[in-house]
Parts: sequence; structure tokens; C-alpha cells
Amino acid sequence: MSRMGSCYFICMSSLFIANLEGFELNAVRIILIVIVSSLGALALPAVPSASIVTIIIVLSSLDIPARKVGILIALEWYT
Repeated sequence: MSRMGSCYFICMSSLFIANLEGFELNAVRIILIVIVSSLGALALPAVPSASIVTIIIVLSSLDIPARKVGILIALEWYT
């Protein structure tokens, strides 16, 4: 099964939230986000908005606060 769309969404959303929180993203953190997002996308069920939970898992695994994920929830619900 192809989960590339979910993987891209999780990666880009995690990078967006990290930038909003003011975290400095070096190459190691970006690579870790890509790896964890890829593995998380493989375990993603076919349920609407399930990728939000994976984004929270990715952010918490890198010690990035997930306080601003509500922005993504509102945008995903709106579209």
C-alpha cells in the first residue's frame, strides 16, 4: 500500500509545528522526523484524521511540544 501522501503530510506538518515552536532544525532532527514519519505512516489506519495522532507521536518523540497541533486539526477539519 502506498502511504506516501500521509508520510509527506506528517513530515511537513511536523516541520511546520517545530518552526512555530521556535526549535532549531538541524540536519539530524530533519532526518529523524523523516524516519519516524515514514514508520508512522506505515502503521496509520484508514481512519479520517488519524495522521494527527501520528504527528503528535513524531513531535513528542523529538521532545517538541505539540501545543499548536490544534491549528492542523482546524485546517484538516475545514478542508
